[in-house]
Amino acid sequence: MGPAFQYSFAATVGASYVGTILASILYGMTSIQTLTFFRFHRRNRLWIQITVAFLWVLDTIHLAFIGHAVYTYVITDFGDMDAIAQPLWSITAHVLISNISDLIVRGVFSYRIWILSANHCWRTVTVSLASLVVFVSGFGKSRGGASSTSN
Repeated sequence: MGPAFQYSFAATVGASYVGTILASILYGMTSIQTLTFFRFHRRNRLWIQITVAFLWVLDTIHLAFIGHAVYTYVITDFGDMDAIAQPLWSITAHVLISNISDLIVRGVFSYRIWILSANHCWRTVTVSLASLVVFVSGFGKSRGGASSTSN
């Protein structure tokens, strides 16, 4: 294959590989934070503990989807530029998982704003509406990518 193929392949798969390494490092940091939270903050409300555990599970699924996509592109479909041109189901599911996680985090953040602002509604509503806009746009992106997947 010519240099154009190598450049295009390196730009897509190389970036995915670096992103997977960085995501794995961040997952390790998140796991340590989660373990530290459960070890030293046992007096938090049950819903906060469940939320933290659920977010960690979502992060685990997120990394598994990233790993699946990179494995498929680098091992299973190695050199097949047509396969790289279309997103896998795990890519679109990864976007959806990220958006759900983001919505939960922003929801907890909105709750904290509500508590810390002495129940000032406009601050909480502003953050909540912005969070919903981000979620809806991300959900639309994941649904748009899912309709074009073939794998």
